[in-house]
Amino acid sequence: MKAELFLRLHKIPYELKVSSRPGPEGRWPWIEHNGNTICDSRRIIAYLQRCFLGSADAEALTLSEAQLALGTMLRRLCEDSMYFFMLRHVLVDHVAWAHRHTTMNNVPDLFIGILYAHIRSGSIKTLNQTTIGDLTNEEYHREWLMSVRAVSAVLADKGRGGGVATVGPFILGTAAPTSYDCVVYAHLAALGEGGDGTDELRCPAVDFVVQCPRITAYRAAMRQLLYPDWDALLEPERRKPLRDVAAAWTVGGLATTALSVVAALAAVAWSARQYA
Repeated sequence: MKAELFLRLHKIPYELKVSSRPGPEGRWPWIEHNGNTICDSRRIIAYLQRCFLGSADAEALTLSEAQLALGTMLRRLCEDSMYFFMLRHVLVDHVAWAHRHTTMNNVPDLFIGILYAHIRSGSIKTLNQTTIGDLTNEEYHREWLMSVRAVSAVLADKGRGGGVATVGPFILGTAAPTSYDCVVYAHLAALGEGGDGTDELRCPAVDFVVQCPRITAYRAAMRQLLYPDWDALLEPERRKPLRDVAAAWTVGGLATTALSVVAALAAVAWSARQYA
């Protein structure tokens, strides 16, 4: 979503394609432009800045040092902290919700169940490489809530650091959004703005984001400017019947476990032959 926000912000024409195929580096999202394939939102935005704004540092000319420092810290907070909280919340703790709301309408539930069981396993491995994987449920919900409270505090005091006057409603107090807004809003929009069924994902951080007046006003300003078609985009999703995934998820989990056992046994057999 960050890359699409940047495209909309600078009115760069694009064609959106939804695909289960990752980019050449095995990552989402990715773009193709003039024969170049760029993966990862941060690299995509830097590439777009070079191509359409003249420099990857174009924003540095319009922001103060204090604003750039605050923007960098907010980006780190979102990409290195809040992202992993959401990953754990949706794809580990509530993976059945993600399955029910999948956009892969033409794929049998059994295969999607297997896929999401695999996704959950991979997400756990990713989280275990961070400190978030070591947190208890109570600890990670507390840390996540502290993160969204920090964003709210910045909105309450935006742009004042270093003597810069607040002139606009956006995260750094600017009159127009910046790439930092693309990052912050993308992580806030994922909480409570996904259409019907998000009540299943309620937790302290989600409740705070939905109920906080400052965050509500910020999201409304960003949505009005960059996603005036928000409701129309969500309408097909709201009309789509939800999947009954209980059986598929159970069978999918068992199938994934069985495949893992078979793979482990094959690896043991291969090792035994190598050292026989």
